Amino acid sequence: MVLACLRWQPCLRPSSLLLAGIASGVGGTAASIGGPLIALLYQRAAGSQVRGTLGGYFVVGSIMSITALVGTGQVSAG
Repeated sequence: MVLACLRWQPCLRPSSLLLAGIASGVGGTAASIGGPLIALLYQRAAGSQVRGTLGGYFVVGSIMSITALVGTGQVSAG
């Protein structure tokens, strides 16, 4: 990302995590590209923290996306 190349480092605080999570969830549901926004927030964190956070984020985010798609009739059994 351009922001990462410019060495921009956002602060890890609840408001930035909420904003990135919402934008990432929308992007992930619409185009399956939700990870970069969250990864940008954790670009300077330790590897173990990044892996754990992104793993949990993708599990919860995928469940929420699939539930929303099923609830709106976008996914069917047959």
